[in-house]
Amino acid sequence: MAILTYGLMGNDVTPDKAFFTVAIFNVMTEVMMYFVPNAAACVGELLSSIKRMEVSVTFYLSVQAKGMLDALCNMMINLRNSS
Repeated sequence: MAILTYGLMGNDVTPDKAFFTVAIFNVMTEVMMYFVPNAAACVGELLSSIKRMEVSVTFYLSVQAKGMLDALCNMMINLRNSS
């Protein structure tokens, strides 16, 4: 279709131009068939991994904060008991 349009627009269609055009379309077809779906799957896995990491970091920070809060409370209790 592209070669036909190119020719109808008044350009010379030579075998080397036609071969080059067909070769480029074949490469583009392979990329679209194999790499784009794979990239979409990888992006999906990436997003779910980021979500899991966010949950893990949030949990870790909440555990750390709870531990620091417990330590601070114990310190205050010890100060109150010592005076």
